[in-house]
Amino acid sequence: MLRLPSFFKYFLFAGFVVVSGFAGLKIYTGPVLHWLLVLFLLGLWGIVFHSQRECSATEHFSAPRKRIMFVSLPWILLTLSVFVAASANDWVGLHALPKYAALAFVLVGMMLYTPTNREVLVGLKALCLMALAALILLWLANAWNWLVFAPNRYGWIWAPPGVLWKAGIFLVPYFAWAIMTADERSGAQWFWLVLACLVAGADGSRTAAVASFLIWLAVVGLAVARFGFNGRTGTKSALIGMIMLLAMGGLNPTSLNPLHALYQSTLGAEVFLEEESILDAAEESLLEIPPPIREVGEDSARLKMLKRGFEGSVENFPVGAGFGTTTIFVPEIEGQMVVHMTYLQVLSDLGILGLLGYLGVFLVPVYIAFRKIRKSADRWGEFDGYVLPLGIVGIYLFSGLFHPISNEISEWAIVLVACALLVKWFSSKPNTA
Repeated sequence: MLRLPSFFKYFLFAGFVVVSGFAGLKIYTGPVLHWLLVLFLLGLWGIVFHSQRECSATEHFSAPRKRIMFVSLPWILLTLSVFVAASANDWVGLHALPKYAALAFVLVGMMLYTPTNREVLVGLKALCLMALAALILLWLANAWNWLVFAPNRYGWIWAPPGVLWKAGIFLVPYFAWAIMTADERSGAQWFWLVLACLVAGADGSRTAAVASFLIWLAVVGLAVARFGFNGRTGTKSALIGMIMLLAMGGLNPTSLNPLHALYQSTLGAEVFLEEESILDAAEESLLEIPPPIREVGEDSARLKMLKRGFEGSVENFPVGAGFGTTTIFVPEIEGQMVVHMTYLQVLSDLGILGLLGYLGVFLVPVYIAFRKIRKSADRWGEFDGYVLPLGIVGIYLFSGLFHPISNEISEWAIVLVACALLVKWFSSKPNTA
């Protein structure tokens, strides 16, 4: 078979991560074409992977067949729950069935052709860098038709607020841990941590802000468990926390940021006074693009969603009312919106079978990874190889507390990659190149 240049597989995998990560792209291509484009890039990467498998045997290993079957069981339950709930409710929500089946096949493919940490990092770095660079360049070019601004939230049409933060947040736990455990200083690690925090901060996502705080707590706690509490651990903990706070709050301060007043008073209040004129200039483009509705995130709406989720979970027990049926009325859009709490939504929509399947999708791979870590002679060294996928899965599970479940490849792609990394039988040390 023709042997292609080694960089080509990194290029294709990065393309897969970038195209799937720019979720706003599907508004213009349509969901079907977006799916096909993402799968096309993934398929090409798989072909290149296979062609170079012999020469990269020390890097790539697929998961054993029994493990693939074990990890597939929750997906079977989740997909089956969509069918069962639809069959009990005049086939409402059946449209989600083929998409979840397709996502399951993508995961199986990922487990057969598992990428390395390095390939995933290259993809996430490319997504992060391109997302922020595009936002800055479009802003400087006054390309208002491409920008999507909301109060205290910035983005652009392929990565609007609500999407942009995901282009950076998945890198935060990895590089925070890499800095904490590194014996030597690495400017590259600090650079990527700052860049990832800037991207998440530009979005203005409160989910990202809380997730970052929890990431910091987890990194500090694990570092103390590994190295003990000493001057080195304390200094790095303080520096990482300061970088995360300043970077996320500096680019896009919100009233929830404790440094909001400081930025306004000392870093040039004119920047913030210009926000109204910027929004006025972009008003015409915002009329063409559905803007993120900040009011939906207010506590009153969240409480209504939680209440509706609890009510639906009881009313629709045990099989659910059908995918996408648990909603509340939102005056700002004069329509219904699904409950932004994945676990209650899944229980209400898909019943107990769906909730067990959904939780199993993540917990089974995590169980496999920790089982291997526990059996390893070098537990911390083994853990280092799993930090990247564990961080991705952990962030996704946490975001489910504030966001609805999705059946789109744009939301699941990087999570499927992480699950595949968790279940492969060989793990490599993290590569920060």
